[in-house]
Amino acid sequence: MLGHTINAVANQIFVALCVYLLMVYSKFVSRSAFSVQVILRPLHVSLFQRRSVEQLLHKRKADPPDPQMNISLRFA
Repeated sequence: MLGHTINAVANQIFVALCVYLLMVYSKFVSRSAFSVQVILRPLHVSLFQRRSVEQLLHKRKADPPDPQMNISLRFA
């Protein structure tokens, strides 16, 4: 929490409630099968990146590993 006064806590609760209601409304409008928690997770992680919600929710296949990065250790 950023502040400990009554007003600071009330503002934080108000903002959290607004974010939750906006997420529920966008889920309703888009008729998404994802839960609100599933939608909020990638948004929280990539808050300052410019990506659409569809790009965040639908993971692309991972790139194949680079063979040069494959390090094997042998213990003798």
